[in-house]
Amino acid sequence: MLKTFLALLLLAAPSLATAAISPPVYCRIVIYTDYNAGVGFFAVPQLAPECDRAAIGRLRKSSTLNTKARGAKFQPVRPVVGAWTVTYLGDDVPNSEQFMYWFSSWEWQWYDGKKWLPVEVL
Repeated sequence: MLKTFLALLLLAAPSLATAAISPPVYCRIVIYTDYNAGVGFFAVPQLAPECDRAAIGRLRKSSTLNTKARGAKFQPVRPVVGAWTVTYLGDDVPNSEQFMYWFSSWEWQWYDGKKWLPVEVL
């Protein structure tokens, strides 16, 4: 019995190893407005409905008010912190960052694995 188990484990080991180091599957993020406060809204990021449950999303808030590098239209608000992660179970975006003003020059962006794209706000 033990030999059979070890043989099966050895056969499955290469596929388990490749699954462990496979790159993440990035998915589109949608921002839902939880409540409208007149001058802004509270943003609730979620993976798009077509996303697989194992997929992740990378989200950042960018602004034209920050110093522009290489002619980019938008720059990350907090470039040192980087992006936040959004999964099927939730996100790690701080509540203080989730309020967005209607009149601001900020934009939410999601990462598709190659470039940052604007997020759809519903």
